[in-house]
Amino acid sequence: MSKLSEDLKTKNEPKETEAKLYHFDTFIDVGKFLIKALNSTPNENKKGVCFTKHAWSFFGLTDNDYKQLNKLLTETKFYEVIHNSTPLDKVFGKAIEDLGKTVKIGSTLDFGEDFLIKGNTMFQVHYAPEFAKEFEDIFKTHKELENLPISKIMEKFMITKTHITVVVIKDEIVTDSLRKEILSEFNVI
Repeated sequence: MSKLSEDLKTKNEPKETEAKLYHFDTFIDVGKFLIKALNSTPNENKKGVCFTKHAWSFFGLTDNDYKQLNKLLTETKFYEVIHNSTPLDKVFGKAIEDLGKTVKIGSTLDFGEDFLIKGNTMFQVHYAPEFAKEFEDIFKTHKELENLPISKIMEKFMITKTHITVVVIKDEIVTDSLRKEILSEFNVI
């Protein structure tokens, strides 16, 4: 039984969970939305956590997006677990770390979908299957940044239309349980 299942069983009272769905056509639109939404989400004096199958890059962010990302990471301490550890995960993970996140590259944790948690709010990212496969292929195919076809990747993530859904859930029990599981990877409580 998972830790989340155990936590949910110990809370006997029914609780209404607020959830909203947002739909996007490109990966860069998701990134811009998340930066803006996370900046306006209270942190409830809790650490922020993220789980991604692969490290996200900053391709396509404007100067303003980048400033907002820096603001977010300055105001809330974030810990990110990147499930895979391909060479690109390491390069992009290092860039994320340089912005102020604490990052672990390569983990046995796998939640199925990427998510970010700030305060009592979780942003869960659901990719269209064909996009998820192409995303995975880029990380497995390209072993180093020097030979990375940047224009092809930017086209894929900034221009190519797909379907990505972000589910925003406000639930203290769920977010605290997932936060605890992520932070255990860093020996942080």
